[in-house]
Amino acid sequence: MYLNSIKIQNIRSINSLDLTFKEPAGWHVIIGDNGSGKSTVVRSIALGIIGPFDSKALRLNLNDWISKKHKTGSFISIKGQRSEFDKTSSPTNSNDFSATVVFKERGIGEYNLESDDSSLKNLWSNESGWFSCAFGPFRRFSGGKEWNKIYYSEPRASAHLSIFGEDVALTEALDWLKELHIKSIEALSGIKHRKSNENYSPDFILENLKIFLERGSLLPHGTKVHQITSEGIFLKDGNGVIVDVTQMSDGYRSILSLIFELIRQLVRCFGADLVFKDFNNENPIINLPGIVLIDEVDAHLHPSWQARIGEWFLGVFPKVQFIVTTHSPLICRAAEKGSIWRLKAPGTEGVSGEIKGVEKERLIYGDLLDAYGTELFGRNVTQSKSGIEINEKLAELSLKSFKGNLDTNEKEEFNHLKLITSHLNDAAFK
Repeated sequence: MYLNSIKIQNIRSINSLDLTFKEPAGWHVIIGDNGSGKSTVVRSIALGIIGPFDSKALRLNLNDWISKKHKTGSFISIKGQRSEFDKTSSPTNSNDFSATVVFKERGIGEYNLESDDSSLKNLWSNESGWFSCAFGPFRRFSGGKEWNKIYYSEPRASAHLSIFGEDVALTEALDWLKELHIKSIEALSGIKHRKSNENYSPDFILENLKIFLERGSLLPHGTKVHQITSEGIFLKDGNGVIVDVTQMSDGYRSILSLIFELIRQLVRCFGADLVFKDFNNENPIINLPGIVLIDEVDAHLHPSWQARIGEWFLGVFPKVQFIVTTHSPLICRAAEKGSIWRLKAPGTEGVSGEIKGVEKERLIYGDLLDAYGTELFGRNVTQSKSGIEINEKLAELSLKSFKGNLDTNEKEEFNHLKLITSHLNDAAFK
């Protein structure tokens, strides 16, 4: 499935926001200052996709969702199109779907959710397909054990769980990989599971996963998956050292936990045969549609990793609609196939909306100074206050030099400041 439009009204800090995606599959980026509502947007999308029934498993405090400025009129409305893989119980069998989550009036003691009829037979019907998942900024392998049972009792809600709380860990992905390893060993010993209806071997997934991670050098410095055992997942870093994945840096864990859980959810939804249908060593891609929400996709990533993470995702998931939030202009580079949206800063009279034209091109094709020069990430962020003062002093001395009025000390200072600014400019453009 894909989303074509989203409307959010009176939800937390968002008074009114309309997002439209003419070409859904691609890299759609949401930027904005702290407090502008980026997390609210992706959480609202996730809630609209999950629906009022499965979302009960998330134990959300709905008192926090209705805007404090309004008593009524809070809702989330999404419209989209189903794919060839999405089943429907609707008699019209339409490819288009809509879903609206309406928050009841404030002051009645509870905030319940209502739904429209069409969504009950499409998006929220629990028919097969309809793939989506979401990831919060705190992506890790450990902690949050109290949520583990939801992965089994409410798999659809659990696919979006981490975007709603800091206490949620993606522990199930590691357990799944360990279980695959154990089943692989058992298969070699001739052990079969009576209740298993899987039509693929565990080795099939494990080997493809290794290929998947090594494709396009996702992991920097030549890091590769070394071994998956019942004790854990081990990587070999650029120095040849074997390291448990849970002991890797925050950047590695942030991306690997996301990748492992994304693959697990895809296999759960579509089955391994379909997930790896177009997979091969030369061009390992997963040609399946769906929606992936990632809050603060740049969290813990080195700038060089930020610059290529979007292109990597699009390269291996060419049919997925990614909707991500970020504070980094480097994340915007992959939006050549997609869109960029900016939320207005808190307390300003600005308007949220899509970034188009030259400003979008500067974010995608320009260097960092071009990106920051748009002022979409704030003003005066390319230089410190001291740096600005240095430039002002340099300009003052340049004028005096032009007039021939520099004394010996000023000449020395002038030459030193020219050396500093020349070095900074050269470094910025390398």
